[in-house]
Amino acid sequence: MTEIEKVRRIQEISNEMIRHFVKDNNGIKESEQERAVELLASAIHDFSAIYLNKKADDEEILKGILAKVKIASNIMNEVKKPKVVIKRI
Repeated sequence: MTEIEKVRRIQEISNEMIRHFVKDNNGIKESEQERAVELLASAIHDFSAIYLNKKADDEEILKGILAKVKIASNIMNEVKKPKVVIKRI
């Protein structure tokens, strides 16, 4: 498998992941982890597009990728935080 074929396969897999989340989210509230995975899959797809298309506006695409990765990271950090519930007796 050549380098370009590998990148195209990465793009196909990430695209399948994105379609899976869009298709399965028929009005159902998705979990925070699912949203983070969708953002990361989208970032990987965009990153592979830069690799395959040397004429793309890399700077703008990279800004978008960085934003998606930061949002996904923030989501995962929020999920890790313990939820404190105070109940009155």
